[in-house]
Amino acid sequence: MHIAFDMPAPLILIVEDDAELGTILEEVIESFGYRPRRVTTGAAALDALEIERPLAALVDWSALGDPDRVAGRFFAEEVPIVLASGSDVATPRARRIAARAVLEKPFTVEGLLAALERALATRSEAHPPDAGPLL
Repeated sequence: MHIAFDMPAPLILIVEDDAELGTILEEVIESFGYRPRRVTTGAAALDALEIERPLAALVDWSALGDPDRVAGRFFAEEVPIVLASGSDVATPRARRIAARAVLEKPFTVEGLLAALERALATRSEAHPPDAGPLL
């Protein structure tokens, strides 16, 4: 007897307070083969981390609320952050929250994929596949 289990696609957490943009991001992330989960606040992102650790988080600065608290928790959980920002202060903000990649708004689908891939590459460098499970 052979039992097959379908493994869910890896989770990407989206922290975006703009409903229309959030829906677009969910669709695009899903088209990349990931399972998106969108929340609208930093507090909701922290709650989501209690349920399941995402492979990465795509965050909008304005949705974070308390960026230091949220980013600190992502860092502790080894969840790389892609900072999406339409501001000219994206780079200092990215440094402040230790974002692995910056996605400047407005962005293209290709730009989103490239930023996500950069963040995921830094995750795998920090934790090579043969290093055992992340705790």
